[in-house]
Amino acid sequence: MEKIEMNRMDLTIWKDFQFKFFGRSECQPLHYYGPGTKPYFIIHFVLHGKGIFKIGNASYSLSRGDVFLIEPNQMVFYQADQIDPWAYVWIGIDGENCRQLLQSIGLSHPIVVRSLSSRVLSEIDLILEKMNTQPEMNELMKNGQLLTILGFIQSDNYVEDVRSLSAFEHHLTNQSKYVEMCIAIIKERYTEDLSVNNLALELSINRSYLSQLFKKQVGTSLKEYINDFRVSMCQELLYSTSWSIEEIARKVGFNSLSYFSKVFKKKYGISPSHYRKKRYD
Repeated sequence: MEKIEMNRMDLTIWKDFQFKFFGRSECQPLHYYGPGTKPYFIIHFVLHGKGIFKIGNASYSLSRGDVFLIEPNQMVFYQADQIDPWAYVWIGIDGENCRQLLQSIGLSHPIVVRSLSSRVLSEIDLILEKMNTQPEMNELMKNGQLLTILGFIQSDNYVEDVRSLSAFEHHLTNQSKYVEMCIAIIKERYTEDLSVNNLALELSINRSYLSQLFKKQVGTSLKEYINDFRVSMCQELLYSTSWSIEEIARKVGFNSLSYFSKVFKKKYGISPSHYRKKRYD
């Protein structure tokens, strides 16, 4: 579980670059996200503590001042340290020119920004806190504040160029190919009636063997992965739409509202309705 504060932002003046939301998390020991994806570009700034960030075959140990970028629909995993769990702030951004702007300040796939100075980190935290406590800010003021954050990243000059993901990739064995194909199917068709048996039939592989491969390589069962992926995709819908909880459950692939609520509460520690309510409190 983690303590979360989040603010949704409907900044629509600049269609090619939009800030969607920002927030802050104080994580409990070993709290994790994923493996899963996000619908937008999300930049995380580690305020204190430690954690790990995994993407593909690469794993990064992060601490205060480090920054990591998640791209839309990119499979990632990150987890708080057991002894010194991290706290971080994040901003979610979207738009046609979003990727181009991020690349222009040194944020490209995959990227870890190492050791932002304490001054810059404090400035970023203060900006987000100011925006959180001053809801009367208009759209242009908010855009200006958040663009300032990106300017801090560029000017701090501590970007560590990380080798492209392909440099970390090894030749995939037949076993890992099955897992990769399985994840790709889930990512594309999580709204459908997916099950371990259906996936095994589609891949022409023994059900038990597929389950063993997936558990060994991903670290979680195939069923849990499907459920976690679906639940992660419903977060945006819970606070950005007025759809009922039951309707959202159906849209992300759950046929049973009670089962959806059970899975959601197991992952986040609260019910979907309580989660939605906290976003607007």
